[in-house]
Amino acid sequence: MRGHSHQVRFWVTADGRVTRVEVTPPIKDAAYRRQFNERMMGYLFTPAATRDGRRVDYIASVTVIP
Repeated sequence: MRGHSHQVRFWVTADGRVTRVEVTPPIKDAAYRRQFNERMMGYLFTPAATRDGRRVDYIASVTVIP
């Protein structure tokens, strides 16, 4: 896994919590995939907001190189 990049999509609630993670390409090793997903689910994001300041759910996409 070291040195291989993964595109990680995070489904983020209006309060910044992650509710779902999608990794591309998929991680084949089941134990590593479980550990990786647990760590990604633990992230807390700064909430997204509309121009009028209302917080909204959103999807964030990040490239991760373990």
